[in-house]
Amino acid sequence: FYVHPKNQISSILRNFNLNVINLGVGGSGTLFQYTIFKECTVRLKPKIILWLNYSNDIADLQIIEIL
Repeated sequence: FYVHPKNQISSILRNFNLNVINLGVGGSGTLFQYTIFKECTVRLKPKIILWLNYSNDIADLQIIEIL
């Protein structure tokens, strides 16, 4: 769902002078997000990672397990 940029968690964290990169991609599944995570963390080496999931993200993993 659309969230106005000023209400996104990344924007809220930036208000506390934190360096934030939002790697969220609408419509992508959990495994695709994990791939993005792996590619970016190797280069960026973040100190803290905040990974937010929604209920259907877990369902994506269950479907892959069945396959």
